[in-house]
Amino acid sequence: MKYKFTVPDMLCAHCEQSITDAIKRIDRQAVVEVDRPNDLVTVDSIEPRDALVIAITEEGYTVA
Repeated sequence: MKYKFTVPDMLCAHCEQSITDAIKRIDRQAVVEVDRPNDLVTVDSIEPRDALVIAITEEGYTVA
């Protein structure tokens, strides 16, 4: 399933990597695409949306 998340407090490459790593911890096969200028994270994953949101927020980021 493909999900799109708006993450407004993603400011740098480290933020991108932290979010990607958090998602990959719960689904190693997930495909994560980050569009930092537009605050957008697209994830193709078998995990439910709620689990991905929790992974991102536990890293300290806001999902709008």
